[in-house]
Amino acid sequence: MKYNQISGVLNSTIEKAMTGQIAVTKEDLSNIVDVGKAVLDYTSVSTNNFNDFISGLIDQVGKVVFWDRVYRSLAPKIERESFEYGSVLMKTRVTAPDFRDNASHGTNALSGLAGIWADAVSNSQAANIANYPELDPFEIVLPEAEVKFYNSAVTFECPITIAEKQLKTAFRSAAEMSAFIATIENRIIMKKTIATDALIYRTIANFMGLKILGGQYIDLAATYAAETGNTAPATYLLAKNDSNFLRWAVAKIDMMKSYMAEASVLFNDAGYLTFTPDSKAKLIMLKDFEVALKSNLYSSTYHDEFVKLEGYEVVNDWQGTGNTINSADRSKLSVTVGKVFGASQNNDVEATVVATLFDIDGCCVCNEDPRTTSQYNGRGEYTNFFYKWDARYMNDDVENGLVFVYGTPTISHV
Repeated sequence: MKYNQISGVLNSTIEKAMTGQIAVTKEDLSNIVDVGKAVLDYTSVSTNNFNDFISGLIDQVGKVVFWDRVYRSLAPKIERESFEYGSVLMKTRVTAPDFRDNASHGTNALSGLAGIWADAVSNSQAANIANYPELDPFEIVLPEAEVKFYNSAVTFECPITIAEKQLKTAFRSAAEMSAFIATIENRIIMKKTIATDALIYRTIANFMGLKILGGQYIDLAATYAAETGNTAPATYLLAKNDSNFLRWAVAKIDMMKSYMAEASVLFNDAGYLTFTPDSKAKLIMLKDFEVALKSNLYSSTYHDEFVKLEGYEVVNDWQGTGNTINSADRSKLSVTVGKVFGASQNNDVEATVVATLFDIDGCCVCNEDPRTTSQYNGRGEYTNFFYKWDARYMNDDVENGLVFVYGTPTISHV
């Protein structure tokens, strides 16, 4: 092992800087902090990895650490119940007939009853029913029905080869080698969790694209200016630090959640009368928006229950982090929405999204089927494992949904 003597720099710089005797200066820490090496040098070029007392002895591995931290899903919970047999999911809606005048009361009904009595006397009741159809108890009135069929899924796999016999020379015990194999499996599970989280995010992103295309969105910047008379902050970055805007935005989002519980056709583009009670509503907001609420409102408001939102989930981003820590990509929605609402072409939708509110039946994942198969190769003495995943990611644009954007979304035909 190589030992670096550091008494000089401790006395002259480090200790004095820590105790306020000198100003902080540039320090070379390469002789203090070990950042590790991919391969140890056991050649005569270097003696760092040989015993200091008897140079012919090689330093041994004293401890083996496997990076086996378990990764947990961070995606919103939109998983639903699964079914084992069959593949087609059929979703049926019905529309009730329009109201009519009550046949028990009213001018037509009374004259009809008088006519029935008169016809009964003259034995021509059949003709009377034809004259007064509102009194016909055998009229057939059918509801209108609409059916949607879902019959697609996504699938992928991650293969890995484990050769136990060949690995034995790299470890000191069976337990150590088992820990290494378990680390491989944990890493594959982490990779699968990241992938499935990404697919959940994109299921939500596609639904938001559908809703924006259908007009079910609120431009918080424009609506704030219209309702308050105040000038909206120029960008979402500035809006996050504007207490007046944030206070108004919390009230607007909370109000829309209440409105969505009321039966209406306002939150879907199909004109279907529906409603979303609190138990069926899913509110998701960006983490940086939640942090802005906490730091600018909750911390400065004595009765913070008046400005708090309840029952929501948080995401760090909608589709990705971007390639910098403070990237604006976290709030960016950029999707190509399929041919919906009778459109003859696809549409690109881009927007800065702060939050979204939707019915859990409008955006869901079901029929998840994770499994692992294997095949041993006796000739090569190794085993191939195949980590497989099937699932169905579905949107129903007829269900309620609303997207809270900052600035007017951009919609272009593809």
